[in-house]
Amino acid sequence: QVHFNLRSVQPHRRRFFTEGVWQEVTRTVRDYCLIKTSEVAQDTTIPVNNPTYATAVFFNWPRLRTEQVITMQEAWSVPVYDRYTLVVQLFTSRARTREAKVQAQLAELILVRARLPILFGSSSVSDRIVNDTPFGGSFFGNLSQILKQKESLLMGELDEIERNRRVSRKQRRERKQHQLPIVTVVGYTNAGKTSLIHSLTKSTKLTASPQVFATLDITHHRTRLSAGAEASNADGYSTCGSKTGIPGIQLLLLDTIGFMADLPTSLIAAFRATLDECLDTDLILHLVDISEAGWEKRLAHVDRELCQSGVHGNSPVYHAARNHSDDETRHSLNDSRDSPPIIRIGNKVDHGIEYVDDTNKHLLDVLVSTKDGTGIKELSRIIELELMKCLGWVRHTVGLAQGSPILGWLYANAMVTDVIVAPNDTQRLHVSAVFTPAVWKQFLSIFDRTHLARK
Repeated sequence: QVHFNLRSVQPHRRRFFTEGVWQEVTRTVRDYCLIKTSEVAQDTTIPVNNPTYATAVFFNWPRLRTEQVITMQEAWSVPVYDRYTLVVQLFTSRARTREAKVQAQLAELILVRARLPILFGSSSVSDRIVNDTPFGGSFFGNLSQILKQKESLLMGELDEIERNRRVSRKQRRERKQHQLPIVTVVGYTNAGKTSLIHSLTKSTKLTASPQVFATLDITHHRTRLSAGAEASNADGYSTCGSKTGIPGIQLLLLDTIGFMADLPTSLIAAFRATLDECLDTDLILHLVDISEAGWEKRLAHVDRELCQSGVHGNSPVYHAARNHSDDETRHSLNDSRDSPPIIRIGNKVDHGIEYVDDTNKHLLDVLVSTKDGTGIKELSRIIELELMKCLGWVRHTVGLAQGSPILGWLYANAMVTDVIVAPNDTQRLHVSAVFTPAVWKQFLSIFDRTHLARK
């Protein structure tokens, strides 16, 4: 890679740069490509599929104008990418499901259609085509019509997928009392969302990737948050063996596509699915990579996208615009009746907390490392407490004899979080469990309150 820092740009110029910088950049690109290409041609030991010379130019710029891209490619004879076109390429190469592939094709098609008029005005293109066709009309006009029809077909496919998703959500809401709580993980791209889900689920099927937009589809992962580390017991109860086998609370974790700033989200339908899922979830985990400077801006970008889709939560962008204090911003997490609560998670503390200080730490609820497990148990506890609060779950401790069939019923219907031996009777157990309102009512109808352990 060759990195070239831009000192002077003119975004509305055809050449993007001022004249002096344009000449310098052009000389650098040409010389590097020509020299390295010549060296590689003479050196047969360099693999063809692993070139050491420049094969493209990337601008860390939201979106170049079409005439700028054409001017640069004609001058440098290599492909030129901006942030938007690079993301479209990533979408196209990594799409796996039907929806992701349609989204990638649509994003690419919209880009091509936008550039078509100026592209046909380029000498490098117009010299190679015959504009008149034997079937009447111009080549450009016919191609534009074909692309427009293809775009309509893709939009129709996405609409069909969206209709099916709405039906599924409606059916899910109708079965709400029997449905697992849904926890959606969102965040900037490459924040570690898949790694976090892997840390919470211990799933061997999940493979985290450091690549940008490694996840292009919404995936569901059923799991239980176990009791975790053994807690100290003020009453002096002894634990009943290891807590590794304690099931814990049940939930469904959703892995979503990552966000990125300066991209026209409305053109990439994959984001729409993520935002729609956030409107129909019980809890949102907003993950942010705090190992890099400027993480507050990335956090604010995701907050802004959520806010614009109707999820306000405790977004600092949403509340700062209304001059709320930091305390009001944080307490608004659970005060919003129309939006799911949001837990802010700072990830990658194993890289250090150099960029977290007194000025920004209030933006986060917990710090974790999905690599070494730091803070994961605390996060699990926060998730459990938040779900209990927003869903009306209750925790009770049930006293029963060892070998009682009640224990099996609790494991099958409730969410067992702790099992300890009674302090004065080693033949009895105290089982702590979380109940949904419906399951608690069912428990009382089958058994009675005499089974509730005294504290």
